[in-house]
Amino acid sequence: MAAVVANNTNAVVIALATASIGGIFSSTATDMGTQGILDRYRQIKPKMLFVETVAVYAGRHIDLIPKVLAVSKELANHGLRCTVLLPGA
Repeated sequence: MAAVVANNTNAVVIALATASIGGIFSSTATDMGTQGILDRYRQIKPKMLFVETVAVYAGRHIDLIPKVLAVSKELANHGLRCTVLLPGA
């Protein structure tokens, strides 16, 4: 499983859930560019992707949906079966 999440409880919960079923977990920060995320996840070919839909930087809410769509679409060609959207604050 893979996740594009901030360093918060979402990341911990997903990592623990993945470990509980014997899976492999990898995460990237929400501020990573689309190409950087794809470079990492094309290598590990995750079956599930968890993605936060909003990031907060300096008090501003940043919409991550365009990044989510691009990453999910590309990873579908590399074995991705499911994308789980995590609503932001």
